[in-house]
Order: sequence, then structure tokens, then C-alpha cells
Amino acid sequence: MRLRRFCALSVILAAEVASLNAQAVDYRPLYRSARQMAMGGTAVTTAEGDDALWLNPAGLARHQGFGFHIANGMVEAATDLYTAYLNNSGLLSNGGSLAGFANLIGSNPYGRAQITSTLMLGHLAIGFIVDQQTSIYTANLAYPQFTMGYQTTNGMQIGYGFQIPVRNQKVEWNVGAAAKYLARRGGYYLWGPLQILQFANAQALLNQTVGQFSTAIGFDIGTQYYYRISRKFKLGAGISYTDIGNTSFATPASPVLQNLSTGISAVYDTGPVGFGFAYDYRNIYDVDDWIKKSHLGLELFFPLVKLWMGLGGGYFSCGVGLDVGITRISGATYAEELGTYAGQNMNRRYMLSVDFKFD
Repeated sequence: MRLRRFCALSVILAAEVASLNAQAVDYRPLYRSARQMAMGGTAVTTAEGDDALWLNPAGLARHQGFGFHIANGMVEAATDLYTAYLNNSGLLSNGGSLAGFANLIGSNPYGRAQITSTLMLGHLAIGFIVDQQTSIYTANLAYPQFTMGYQTTNGMQIGYGFQIPVRNQKVEWNVGAAAKYLARRGGYYLWGPLQILQFANAQALLNQTVGQFSTAIGFDIGTQYYYRISRKFKLGAGISYTDIGNTSFATPASPVLQNLSTGISAVYDTGPVGFGFAYDYRNIYDVDDWIKKSHLGLELFFPLVKLWMGLGGGYFSCGVGLDVGITRISGATYAEELGTYAGQNMNRRYMLSVDFKFD
């Protein structure tokens, strides 16, 4: 048994000590949509419908009438999740092992499931969210340690958007705000050599680490400004500030980090078809590579179908949305940079969402 542990730790040391890069970083917002991620992560000026409640409440000012998104379900996973499953099937549920952990080095398995339900009454929206995330980050570390993610979040959010009256009929200026009440258990934790030695009891260690549910209150604000060049063409700019000052829970639950973002857009809309371009500079407060903060998106829209593509943090993204009656089905692929600069540690992910709605 001692020899087995020694061999496993030797593998870890040999693979990890050679790297002198900083601890992996992953943005973990409360909400993500397929359209947003397929468009490179842009949302400041493009957030609309039920997405606006979670991404930029200023977008609620553009909603009219009644809308009810009964259940908007989303699942996403990294390609490394399947590889990790093949190499370590039942890693946690079967107790885990040091050798199993050693097999994970160089991969970043990640999975997420999310469901929201949103009622929209004119410019007012009330939404509920249930979110589950699981991940293990083991690449690009300086010595044997890794980030274990296991996080459950439940809560509600209420938001309102309105238009500021202006004399110029070519101008549309929207402002919005939202408040949220969340309950969270778990988060993302850095485990060192001591926890690695206990990996054979990984499930018990995880349960001890994540603790019980704790609650928090958070706030979002945003603005969107549009200038119509012609009947079919308009320019936009905006700012969103979500989870102002961090939405913090009692430890050990991880906070929802604040995100101050600005964006611009251009849309050409003939009615049945059109296209739009957007650029966001996100996570302004973070000390990160500017490429990681830069997000480009393109949308082509046709009757029933929308096509998306973009560059998020320097990585290609794309997706498609199909809207038929009360059902909207969307799929996307994007990449997350887990390192401190673009090109260091890419994590490719795939997302599928199904929205049952009346609007």
C-alpha cells in the first residue's frame, strides 16, 4: 500500500513540478446561456428575453407583454469529462485512489446542469434557478495540488428595466436593476498534498469540505444605449455590473464574483432576416490577460433559426438555435481558458439547452 502511494505521488511530482505556471482560474458566473457562449461570451448589449434578467437587466426594458419560460434546462460538459470517465469510472462513488488521481493529471473534467424558470410581465421579470457544477482541475500546477469543484446553487432573482425618455427619436436608452436571493452549498477548493493522500476517501472528504447550505443576497445593474442610423441599422453600447461587490456566502461556500463589463454592438435587421455583431470587454476588475477579457460575437438570424459564432478569450465558439412554437432548442461549443493568459490551458466545452416557453 505504501509503495502504491509512493509510486502515485512520484507520477504527480514528475508531471507537475516541471510546470511553474500560476493556479488555474475559471470564471464561474451564476448563469450562462447557449446564445451567449456561442457568441464568444458577449451579453452586455445583446441580452434579451429571459436571458436579460440574469445577464443584464437593462434588456428587460425591451420586453413587452407576457412571457413565461416554464423550464429552461441546460447541460454542458468538457471533452475531458468523458476521458476522465473512461480512465476513472466511479472515481468518487467507488472511493477513488491515488493512482486514479494520477490518471487525471493533464485533464480538466467539468460538468454543469442548470434549470431556470422565468415569469415576465412587461418590463418586470421573476426567475428561479437551480444549478449544479462538478469539476477537477489538475493541469499547470507548480506542485501536487488541484482544484476540486462541487457546487449546488438554488435561488431566485427579480429584475426590472425601463427606458429613459429622450427627445431624439433615434435614441433608445435602457436602464435596469435586479436583486437575487441565493442558497449555495460547496464551491471550488484548492486541495494540497494532505488531501491527495486522503484521495482514497474522496467522497467523505468532499462531503466534509463543502459543508451545509448558506444564503446570500446580491445585486445587478446595467444600461444599454442604442442609436438608430436607419430603419434597419442601429448601433449599441452598454455596461453591466453583476454581483456588485461579490455575492458572498458564509464559508465554505464560494462567492459569485462581481463582473463589471462594457460592450458595443451593431445590428442590421430587415425583419425576417438580419445579422448582428457584438464586442464585450468583461471582468474589468480582474488582473488577467486582456485577451481573456475580450469577447467577439456574430449572430445571423432567420425565421425559426439563429446561427452564432464568436471568439471568447481568444478561442473559437459557435452554435445554433431553433425556435418552434413553445420550444426553443440551442446548442453551443466554446472554450474556457483555465490559466492566467490565453493559450495556456484551454478547456473545450459543449452545451445543450431546451426552453419550454409561452411568449
